[in-house]
Amino acid sequence: MNTIKAINKSFLIVWKNLIFIQPFILFLLIFTLFAGGVYGTMRNGLAFIIFSSSLMLLIAAFIAGWFYMAKKTIAYELYDMQDDEDEKVIKSFSLIKHFFPGVGKYFLPVVGLGILYVAFVVLVMFLGYKFGLKYIGAADIDFMKLNEASASSQEMQAYFATLPADKAFSIVKWVSYMFVIATGVQFLTMWWFPALFYNTKNPLKALGLGFVFLFRKFGASIGITFFLIVFNFFISLFTSVFGKNVIASLVSFLMFVFYAAYYVVLIFLYYGQNSEHSAKDYINSGDDSDGQKLAGGQTGE
Repeated sequence: MNTIKAINKSFLIVWKNLIFIQPFILFLLIFTLFAGGVYGTMRNGLAFIIFSSSLMLLIAAFIAGWFYMAKKTIAYELYDMQDDEDEKVIKSFSLIKHFFPGVGKYFLPVVGLGILYVAFVVLVMFLGYKFGLKYIGAADIDFMKLNEASASSQEMQAYFATLPADKAFSIVKWVSYMFVIATGVQFLTMWWFPALFYNTKNPLKALGLGFVFLFRKFGASIGITFFLIVFNFFISLFTSVFGKNVIASLVSFLMFVFYAAYYVVLIFLYYGQNSEHSAKDYINSGDDSDGQKLAGGQTGE
């Protein structure tokens, strides 16, 4: 499956299986409550460790269940060739049942790969920060005020209007530089989790396979990353312009959760259809009780 087909097919998969978005919305609500608890215990060392550790395990459990659900959603859409639309709707809603089995199957592998991911991000950010200090220079940035100003384009303009020209330019350089680093991290790690769910439960091996796939499909990886950046840019632009409107804020939130679901489905679909072990291999492997039922499906594009 080429990049354009994957981009179009992923949109249809998410749109036809909106139940896939539901766990993410519930997770965001629970995450907000946990994050508030973590913030409230920052001055209590032991409580902070307990809350923050629980939060990390919650994230790992969610990723394990949701990514497994993504894998099953793609498998059903590509290989379940039922003509009955009512049957398709019922099966779409039944996809939610795969969330908790996914937690059981992939929780520990996700924790392992998550540790590697965090270590990689910290290393890249540290090296990037040192490089930035040397070649861009230090920037006296009040991140609290900058974050508050980012709520809308008007507030951002007002904030920059209060700054000296050299400081404003320094902030722009640093923000642009950190955006490039964040995009680079996203690009380098985008295939790690699909490899974990399609090829192996070994985090180190998944990391290696992710890098191999990245360089084997380097052009496609660049194209998908660029498309996702543009997609996210328009959502951010909409939020920035209409952020003060209640209805627009709700629309922005729905666009964000759709984007998150679309992102996961896109990278899983493309990897599954272009790696050595595709979604069809997964179905035929008898990974769960649905495997035998779908084994007679035809190969995807």
